[in-house]
Amino acid sequence: MSAENIELVSGAQTATGQSAKRQVKTATMGVVSTHVTAISGGAPLFNHWLQHSPDGGTTWFDVPYDQQLTTNAAAGDLTANVNKRNINGTANRTTTGDDEATYKHLPAGHYRLAWTFTGGTSITFTSTLSVK
Repeated sequence: MSAENIELVSGAQTATGQSAKRQVKTATMGVVSTHVTAISGGAPLFNHWLQHSPDGGTTWFDVPYDQQLTTNAAAGDLTANVNKRNINGTANRTTTGDDEATYKHLPAGHYRLAWTFTGGTSITFTSTLSVK
């Protein structure tokens, strides 16, 4: 089975929100990759996580990852975490960089990305769910 790449969100965001729901017809595992290219204004705080809906988008549940990696473009740091919700790990993302989370067991259904963004003007990022 080949991997399927599903874009969850791409572009500038100015507030807390969620992406549109995306249907995954078959999946056993997945990876969410997020690339933050710009954050502006004040003292921004950004967190993001994957959500799953088993009923077509009426009810949403947060999906904890199995393993996560974060790079901080400004400092060049790499951190890893396990079994958490936020794809950017245990700290709020305040600078550009990359986040990736691995999900060893994903059921078919609908997925979306949810995020909080406070203290800043805008954040520009792209998140993709790759399922297999």
